[in-house]
Amino acid sequence: MRAREKIFGIGAGALAVVVLAFMVVQKLLVQPAGALDVQAGQLRKDISRLAADNARKDALSAKLEEFTDRTFGDDEAAVSEQVRARLVDLVERSGLGGREFFSMQPFEGLRKKEYREIGRTVSARGKLNHVVNFLYLLYADPHLHRVDNVRISPLLQTGEVSVQLRYSTLIVEPMRGGKTPATRSVNDLPGGRLDDEWRKLYDAITARDLFRPYIKRRPEPAPSPEPVAGPAPPRRRDEPRRPSNSRYRVVSLSSWAGNPEVVVEEESDRRRVYKTGDSLAGGQIVMVDYRMLPSPEKPEILSPSRVIVRIGPEYWAVEVGRTLGEKRLLKVDELPAGLHSEGKPLPATAPGGQEASAGEGEQTGG
Repeated sequence: MRAREKIFGIGAGALAVVVLAFMVVQKLLVQPAGALDVQAGQLRKDISRLAADNARKDALSAKLEEFTDRTFGDDEAAVSEQVRARLVDLVERSGLGGREFFSMQPFEGLRKKEYREIGRTVSARGKLNHVVNFLYLLYADPHLHRVDNVRISPLLQTGEVSVQLRYSTLIVEPMRGGKTPATRSVNDLPGGRLDDEWRKLYDAITARDLFRPYIKRRPEPAPSPEPVAGPAPPRRRDEPRRPSNSRYRVVSLSSWAGNPEVVVEEESDRRRVYKTGDSLAGGQIVMVDYRMLPSPEKPEILSPSRVIVRIGPEYWAVEVGRTLGEKRLLKVDELPAGLHSEGKPLPATAPGGQEASAGEGEQTGG
């Protein structure tokens, strides 16, 4: 064998040994080390996540305990009966139709290791105001529950509406070492009241009455010929000034903590708040009337509220959304209960001696 061939043979053999050694090191050391690095990174992420979960454990446990305290209990049969009794109580309090117009069907929802869903489907009918009462009482129910699949349909023949919905609650399994929820009565957690301030906010739904059938507007009467204007008679000294200024508009008649407030806005977007006893439009505010009454211009539309002002022996009303120039004189039969024209006169200034006026020839504050 020639010397050159021996050199090539030795070189090829050395190269093969190097390649084989590289493959062995890669297989036995490098690849396992890389896999271990990836595994170590994943374990570090898991440790961080578990540490965060452990840090939230106390807060989540307290939240779960709060939810558990608001459930009906842990006995499925007893909970089903309590849900039925609760819904019957809410329907009766809302004023919906009798039992012939009210039905319920039980159902079972999701069933997990940690909880079970149970509830009732409800069908009822009645006036729109009573349906709004029912929905508000459901909203204010403190028991752990969910309301879905709500459907409201008009019954044009009777002037009523029907409502269908699904009311569900949970039976929560106690945590390891936690307490088992006891079956409670439906009265253990009192719900909302229909005389709450929050309930009054829902009156706008009834006032709008989207389900009311279309009523064709009556044609406007032909204008009568205007009489020839003569000289205006002299104004008596004791005659109250009739409001004619339309710059001021009553934009809100809200009530806070049982105290009504009259918000008047000027064309310059300045607003001022008045209370009972303040001077307004040449008179004095005696009350805010929250009765649902037909609108003076469109009787088919209900007006939710109005401010009543006393001018001399007369009472004037301004509907919410109207200007002081659209004030109207109230007849005796239009006055709220307890308000009479022969009542004692009110003081001329607001409590604390504050004089607050808006109307003809007067300016409102900013």
